[in-house]
Amino acid sequence: MAVDLFAVVDETLRIRSPVDPSRLISSVDEWFQRAPPAGGARHWKDGRSAKELGKAWCRREVIAPPPELHALLDSNSATRDLAIGSGIPEQLTFFADGARGPRHHDFVLYGYVGTTKVVVCIEAKTDEGLDQPIEKRVRTALQKRAREEPTGFPERLDRFAEAMFGFPAFGEFDALDPRLARVPYQLVSGLAGTVREAALRDAERAVFAVHVLKSAELDPVLLEANVLGFQRFCGLLTSGASEIRDGVLIGPLTFPGSDELPRIPLYVGITTTRVGP
Repeated sequence: MAVDLFAVVDETLRIRSPVDPSRLISSVDEWFQRAPPAGGARHWKDGRSAKELGKAWCRREVIAPPPELHALLDSNSATRDLAIGSGIPEQLTFFADGARGPRHHDFVLYGYVGTTKVVVCIEAKTDEGLDQPIEKRVRTALQKRAREEPTGFPERLDRFAEAMFGFPAFGEFDALDPRLARVPYQLVSGLAGTVREAALRDAERAVFAVHVLKSAELDPVLLEANVLGFQRFCGLLTSGASEIRDGVLIGPLTFPGSDELPRIPLYVGITTTRVGP
């Protein structure tokens, strides 16, 4: 029988396996066993985002959102008092161009605000990078094509840019639009994956949140680079990056949309949890 991911039972949040949602996760060890990161044990280490995210959610006798994420959602009336039915780590969302290259979410939450279905997709980071800037990803893709190796990256990027930002990724002579050049691609794919996941689940609101898990051992230069990348990304969605503040969810944001990425109320934010000793 299919699991209703949005259903809140006994006011208890359930973390579920991405492979078999009927299997529950109730500890950090089970998180790794049932929802390991793509890199397996190599990426499951103290101080790295995958394990720190698991520890942040499983650090209490009752599994609950980290206070900072709870506050982020409560900062906007559209997501305030979100009742979370389920959370799935390492969830995959497939786009319209087939099984190759799905969006790999760090964590997805499914719940209700009143009777409104809400999907929250979380990108967790310590000082790991938010992917290469788009200009570098495009350069790599064009080099692959020159070697006659298959890649659909430019076409996917173009679809995402048109649907989410309202302009094509490539202009005259196939030159990359400079507004995209220095934006980390992971944020663009994360945003598109959030809208796609919400649409596939018939949700009425979508939230894309970056959750920074910060400790004294991390590289402050890399942390700052991620914050700047996030601000550049948000500058494509709003009138200016100055609106972006840690712990404040902005939205609803409007975007042109497409059949693949339909227009639904969209919210974006970043929050920071301090971890470690």
